[in-house]
Amino acid sequence: MKCQICKQKTDFVCTSFRNKPFVDGKNYTKICFGCAWVPKQLLQHYKEDGSVDYEEGPFFSYQHLCTAKELFEQQSAETISEAKRCVSAVKSKIKEVGIRALKKLNLKRPNMQYELE
Repeated sequence: MKCQICKQKTDFVCTSFRNKPFVDGKNYTKICFGCAWVPKQLLQHYKEDGSVDYEEGPFFSYQHLCTAKELFEQQSAETISEAKRCVSAVKSKIKEVGIRALKKLNLKRPNMQYELE
């Protein structure tokens, strides 16, 4: 099965956005695990010693997206190149819709559901 956002072949798909919109405001029946986790859930702020000072969130918006490195490090993508394709595709979908249209939406991350293909 190919992801409806990044067009990469995947066997583990996220089905959470069938009835709830993704960060671009559109519904998708099946997207890959990587694309599903491009929108950040939390922002962590650190102290000088490296420990977590505080967290902001939860988020689910076009404004808070993971980088390819973050997506790879949180193990949402198997390779860095896969992560880059996911991040690039999600950003592309956001540009297609336009920021003005997305500002009007009040999006919330749905309970995540997955299937093996």
